[in-house]
Amino acid sequence: MLVEPTAPLEERLALIAPIEERLALILALIAPIEAPIEARLALIAPLEERLALIAPSEERLALIEERLALIAEFVNENEDAFSDPLSKAQEADIKSNPIWYNKYDTSGMKHFKKSKIYSDYTQLLPKITEQKSCSSSHERQESYLYLLNNRRLIALGGDPLTPEKEGGLSLAFIFENIHNSGLSSKTPRFFHCNDNGRVMSNVFKRVWRIVNKYDY
Repeated sequence: MLVEPTAPLEERLALIAPIEERLALILALIAPIEAPIEARLALIAPLEERLALIAPSEERLALIEERLALIAEFVNENEDAFSDPLSKAQEADIKSNPIWYNKYDTSGMKHFKKSKIYSDYTQLLPKITEQKSCSSSHERQESYLYLLNNRRLIALGGDPLTPEKEGGLSLAFIFENIHNSGLSSKTPRFFHCNDNGRVMSNVFKRVWRIVNKYDY
């Protein structure tokens, strides 16, 4: 959150000056989202020009508070877009592993049911074949790699790049919170987009297998 709602107005004003630095910070933190950032920022800009015209009146001060609330709402709505990029070494380790780019064999695979309790979630994983999947599949997978360093995910579920036994993201969390997320009322959206085609959740499952050395 950008500012506490109970903070004095003077403190709130101090947080938005100089405005160029604040807007630059927002731009630097925001990862790709569905709506163009220019359209989003158009709702709060040009704040510098508006602040220059503001007189010390209740009406003017209320306008500032409204703008500050808009910025805070914008950040909260796109919380899952705040991710640190993977290092080149981390990305190379993932992409060089056959588990990342080989096809699944789903024959005989058990399907996850939200209403069922599982003692072993690995029984829900398909087998990895020795056949490479197509390049378009790789591209779709890679488009979600930035979510591996998602701050909200790491806070709630653990680091996907740390083994589960060491406190990293668990396979249970992936199935219970990311798999099919956003596609029904039983599986609310975890990130800013739905798990269409289970591409997003499969990225986490593949990375989980790599990190936990589960290559069955």
